[in-house]
Amino acid sequence: AHYLSQSAVRIDPGRLDSAIQGLNSYILAGYFDERVSPLEWVADNLMPILPFTLGRDVDGLFPLVYQHHITSAEAAAHLVVGPDCLPSSPVTYDGDPLTEYSLEYRQRADTGDYLATAVADETNNGYAEAARNAYRGDAHDGRYADSMTTDLVSDGATADRIVAQIMERRALRVRTVQYELDRAVWSALVRAGSFV
Repeated sequence: AHYLSQSAVRIDPGRLDSAIQGLNSYILAGYFDERVSPLEWVADNLMPILPFTLGRDVDGLFPLVYQHHITSAEAAAHLVVGPDCLPSSPVTYDGDPLTEYSLEYRQRADTGDYLATAVADETNNGYAEAARNAYRGDAHDGRYADSMTTDLVSDGATADRIVAQIMERRALRVRTVQYELDRAVWSALVRAGSFV
């Protein structure tokens, strides 16, 4: 919140405060040793490890925290295929599966070495296990790994939380279908707050 507020870009303070509540369980620490753009620093250092993206509304820019456990009962609207809502594309699958994710953290200031690693894989993460089972037998035998380093994390619980939420978002490929909506349906969705 502090870094975004230092940016020249207008920030929506209400939505910023709401996002902070969803991100307060992550313990981060660091320092600046050169001038940086606050917005670029957030995009380069926080967005890769925390579960949010940046949105924009009439009041300005704001972090939009990913909500992974929303049920259909909590949806702002339900689309029903019919004359007012027609599929306009085939089903596509985006992204690569992920069955193992590791994060090197707790960086030494003097050497730059990372002293700890957090790992989410099929032995300790249900999403990784589901992805491994779903893609077992393919060209990679269902093994897809990725990793990252961060100099902002020293806390083990935070590192574990980061790899778990990344696995939750990326384990299975995203299924996408595009729809063409009647103007009245679109307007109803916007009024319900479905889009930012």
